[in-house]
Amino acid sequence: MVSRMGELLALVLSFALLTSAVAQDESEARSDKASGLPAINLIGIPEKAKKEIQEAHDAASADDRNAEKLGRLAMLYYVPAPISAAEVFHKASEADSKSFRWKYYEGLAYASAYRSDDAIAAFRAALALDDEYAALLIRLGDLTVSSDAEAAEKYYRRARDADPKDARAPFGLGTCAKKRGDAGQAVAHFKEAIALCPQFAAAHGALADVLEAEGQFQEAKAHRGERDRGTVPPPGKDHLLIELLSMASGGTELLQTAEGLAGSGQHQAAATLLQKALERAPDDVNVRHAYGVVLDKMGRTQEALRQFSEVLAVSPSQMETLIYLAQTLIHLGEYQLADSLVHEVLQADKSNLRATRLYGGLLLRMRRAEDALACFQRIVDRDPNSYDGHMGMAIALICQDKLDGALESYSKARKLQPAAADMSNRLLAHLVTLAAEQRHPTPETTRELCAPLGPASLDGLARALSVAKLTDESEALQRFPEFVVKRVAALTAAAEYDDAVRMAIAMLPPTGDVAASPVMSRLRERLSSSPSDAGMRHVLAVVMSRLGRSDEAVQLWEQAARIDPKLEVVYLSWGMDLMARGDYSKANEVIRRGMGHLPESAWLANALAWSLATAPSKELRDPVEALKLATRAVEKTQRNEPGVLDTLAAAWAASGKFKEAVQAEQDAIRLANETWRSGGVPGYKRRLQLYENEIPYIAESK
Repeated sequence: MVSRMGELLALVLSFALLTSAVAQDESEARSDKASGLPAINLIGIPEKAKKEIQEAHDAASADDRNAEKLGRLAMLYYVPAPISAAEVFHKASEADSKSFRWKYYEGLAYASAYRSDDAIAAFRAALALDDEYAALLIRLGDLTVSSDAEAAEKYYRRARDADPKDARAPFGLGTCAKKRGDAGQAVAHFKEAIALCPQFAAAHGALADVLEAEGQFQEAKAHRGERDRGTVPPPGKDHLLIELLSMASGGTELLQTAEGLAGSGQHQAAATLLQKALERAPDDVNVRHAYGVVLDKMGRTQEALRQFSEVLAVSPSQMETLIYLAQTLIHLGEYQLADSLVHEVLQADKSNLRATRLYGGLLLRMRRAEDALACFQRIVDRDPNSYDGHMGMAIALICQDKLDGALESYSKARKLQPAAADMSNRLLAHLVTLAAEQRHPTPETTRELCAPLGPASLDGLARALSVAKLTDESEALQRFPEFVVKRVAALTAAAEYDDAVRMAIAMLPPTGDVAASPVMSRLRERLSSSPSDAGMRHVLAVVMSRLGRSDEAVQLWEQAARIDPKLEVVYLSWGMDLMARGDYSKANEVIRRGMGHLPESAWLANALAWSLATAPSKELRDPVEALKLATRAVEKTQRNEPGVLDTLAAAWAASGKFKEAVQAEQDAIRLANETWRSGGVPGYKRRLQLYENEIPYIAESK
């Protein structure tokens, strides 16, 4: 995952041990005399899951020839008691002898209980019912590769034919080739698996072993690094496994399957799987942590924060969750909060390399390049072959304009990277992204911050790379305007407008000379060739506004509003821009215009309420309408937005209801702290002090 969920194994160890104990202790199982169905020990099973099992057992016992009822019971047994599950799956397959599903599940259950011979027998019986189910063929290969590599190879080849995109099949073929001593074929198959699943940890590890045996030590080291950062592969087209695990309330296999799905980009499938498990076991912090990781990958950061916060409420010292929480806060630009969290982790465990890497990256975003360099140096001191360490040092030195040292570190990283051919584009992407991230507000500090990256930095580095004969990298950096325009367009298309604006501004000259900017000229060219692109016009309007070119900004917002009258962000940004310049009358007109197209918009109601409650001119204030609009916005956002509660407080104060204003502002502060949105808290606290002294908040006139 965004680092990797594979490291969750440390988190899930206690649950795994409990699962294993329950599964292996067959002496705890008993049989219902009437039906002959095993009944498992329910100690340690979450209450909801326990109730489901009891109800399913009763239903299957009352109708013990009903394959569906038997199968449902077995599916619920699968994680806590795989042997009992296998027995019930066997009964289900007897009741429906043509069902591939129950026989396949029987094999999975035996394999989960390490009963390989029984698993092979069940899988072979399933194969007679469906000989093209790729996941079954791969499992048969995995179970037979040690004893009969020739037979296993046949299974893997058939699996690859059935599903050419499943990386596990070529990995199995590589294992077979390695066993018979064919290094060339092994390397080819392992590389095929990695091409299908670049984060396939086991494939990288197996390839490293073969390369090392062949004397290719440098490439082997690079793949070992990829192995350490990697994940398990996705489950391929194994929809039956997903269905089976959707009945689970936890367990290592569930987490690994979700990890594999998320690692292959199937985030929604992973989230659904974990969400169902949480419904059965809401107290399982391991599943909740994993769910938070997936939500963060999906861009659902506030939901991810809630999951991580709930984990930490139960286990405050859970280091893995603290790291992921910090990572999510970084995505939100909450750098100060992330700084304190990672610092806490490193104080508890200075040897935590993941936290050290994360901290180094955070320090670069905060423009504390010298401190970041020290972080990455510690990584290299511990692991001289760390790609992340050398690459981090290179970026930190670039930020300090120390190009000789940067080139030396970059060259070392380049040699450690298996996909060195793509290094030039990766370097460009890394620097452009960092340049945008450095435009987030940085905390006040007594340290001298380095200048943010920009076009001059890239130009200088491109020249240095050319002198060092790193031609690909030099040429890539010279193409940065085209790259930036494509990235801005992609962010805009994804409605990530703030990120698009930051990236565009990062690549403008420090003087703000738009005419001299190749990025701006290309963005304008893109606009002229895209007459219906309202989002890009909005992004450029915000950029122009930030540069003080208000007339151009207004013209672009007008165009965007005509092209897409329901693009909410246009009216919001335009209206707030007008307020910032003191033109509340025009701001009200713009926001009301938006509300005419979007009458249900909570955010437009909130913006207008703020204007009507806080306008500098008394003639423009309307506390009654402000309170009505603010109340509606709070209801529509379900009291989950601190900024909306802040507006409600201002509306109450404008109405002379200071007790209510104090309560609303306190709610805004509490919610902001609970949901890790600290940016607005200083302003909330200043307004709270006013309301406590029965003074309404009125914006300063411009």
